Amino acid sequence: MTLKKLFHCDNGNINSDIAILWLHGWGQNHNSFLALSTYFDQYHNILIDFPGFGQSYTPETILSVADYADVISDIINKYNKKIFIVGHSFGCRVAMKYCALKESKPNGIILISPAGIRKKRSIFFKIKAILLKKSAQIVGHFDKIFKTKIKERFSNNFGSPDYKNAKGIMKKIFVKTISEDLSEVAKKITDQVLIINGVEDKETSIEMAEKFNKLITNSCLIKLDNFDHYNILTSGKFQLQNIITNFIKNNK
Repeated sequence: MTLKKLFHCDNGNINSDIAILWLHGWGQNHNSFLALSTYFDQYHNILIDFPGFGQSYTPETILSVADYADVISDIINKYNKKIFIVGHSFGCRVAMKYCALKESKPNGIILISPAGIRKKRSIFFKIKAILLKKSAQIVGHFDKIFKTKIKERFSNNFGSPDYKNAKGIMKKIFVKTISEDLSEVAKKITDQVLIINGVEDKETSIEMAEKFNKLITNSCLIKLDNFDHYNILTSGKFQLQNIITNFIKNNK
């Protein structure tokens, strides 16, 4: 992992002894946090595009959440500052993995709509998933024999919007990263953690946020009414500004 291949931009007071590292969600880029970060211009804001997103390089190998944690470790180690990490959805996965694995600890992490706990699936869903997997394997063998691309078209008809929108190796990275349950990782986190979740969030539910709140020792959960997984970053930016500002003041 190297910063030379990774897109990142700085705004705010780059001479501040406090830096905020903003980690976007899957399928997004640094722009998802750009507007919110401007409310913290008294601090040094560092916004990145994860590998495979925005203006950063496309990975050549299938990355894990731990690999993405290595990416932000490179950035954090570059600065001799108090660090706060703000993540959204997939960015929360990376932030939690970093905090559990690395010796260098941030002053605090803010998890907005955190992802990382497997949803309970019905028997019907599990049977359907097995059948789809077997069908994909059969189609894959057919493609090898007849040099067709039926499996690619077959796969694009199923899965979440994030999976369908992913291209090339990013599909495999998506499957690898979302397959990891971070329950045990969350138990290892000793940092000060603020969890913020929209009550109307259908992607990462309030129930998931509550589970993380129980698993992470030094955490608190704030629920925001009338916000979902995405508009919490836009329509909810003023609420986020006040909540995050108070958290930083209490932990810097």
